[in-house]
Amino acid sequence: MGYIDQRSWTSNPKHSFEGQAFVPMKKKKTNNLGGELILSMQEALAHARGDDVSVRVTEFKEPAVEVKRIRKKVGLTQEVFASALGISPSSLRKWEQGQRRPHGAAVTLLRVMDREPEAVIRAMGGS
Repeated sequence: MGYIDQRSWTSNPKHSFEGQAFVPMKKKKTNNLGGELILSMQEALAHARGDDVSVRVTEFKEPAVEVKRIRKKVGLTQEVFASALGISPSSLRKWEQGQRRPHGAAVTLLRVMDREPEAVIRAMGGS
């Protein structure tokens, strides 16, 4: 893990790491929370630029939601289904075509629709 020399940091709010290479320095202990945050951000920026830094990257791959299959299972048109999800029909089409993926509460609602379509229909005022 690389650390910056605290003496080289400036309190100028316009200070930027943009365009600067991250040079790992000798590991240094600090009891300064602000210093730790600065060090962490410098490493994150270096990683984002593609510099060779020793960071742990954890990727969480959420299983894809089969939006079109779920919509057809519930028996709704794209317009009505999109309205039920609180999104535009255009966004729904992008989900169904795999150009975009639903996130957050939309994924949860889609899973409920998939597992309990009758409950969703009842909740929407259907028979």
